[in-house]
Amino acid sequence: MKRTIFLSFFITNLTILHADDWDFLPILDSNYRSELCLAVLGGNSHLKKDNKSSNATSYGVEVSLNCPLIKLPDNIIKQHGSIIGYSKNNIELLSFELNPYQVFEIDNGTTIGAGPSFGLTSIEIGNKDDTLLTYGLGGSIKKEINDVLFIGLNAHYLWTSEMHIGDEHLNVDLDNLRILGKIGYQF
Repeated sequence: MKRTIFLSFFITNLTILHADDWDFLPILDSNYRSELCLAVLGGNSHLKKDNKSSNATSYGVEVSLNCPLIKLPDNIIKQHGSIIGYSKNNIELLSFELNPYQVFEIDNGTTIGAGPSFGLTSIEIGNKDDTLLTYGLGGSIKKEINDVLFIGLNAHYLWTSEMHIGDEHLNVDLDNLRILGKIGYQF
């Protein structure tokens, strides 16, 4: 809870300090370009069950575009939406996440970005299931191979609400570190 309050306070103050330079609703401008991208993801997630660490392959898809709501004066915000799956040791996860990243170009065709993450995770353990809220921080690097293809790497740390199925509290720590490679297409 303290992390959420701190993050909210930090983002709010940062927003107030620089909001006069921002362009709101750039999608309404005639020169707005979405720079839509679609990528497949694959990599590793690390979580704990019964106080034992568990690493498993994660996989998914990601859609991203330039933020249609806010444009910064010097950089862009790239909106990432992803669906990511995980399955190991009788645990199955399916996450839907939104990740607004502030993106910086470090050289021609290479960008880095970082920002918060918000989402929902559906979890199944045996015949029990629940849906949890998730929040986190993430970062990425992306390198364009040519005008339409790119490769990249995402790293996220996600926190989740506690899991309760009925009256039972399950000993599964769904806070997790996820590192995923990606290959994609830019429209």
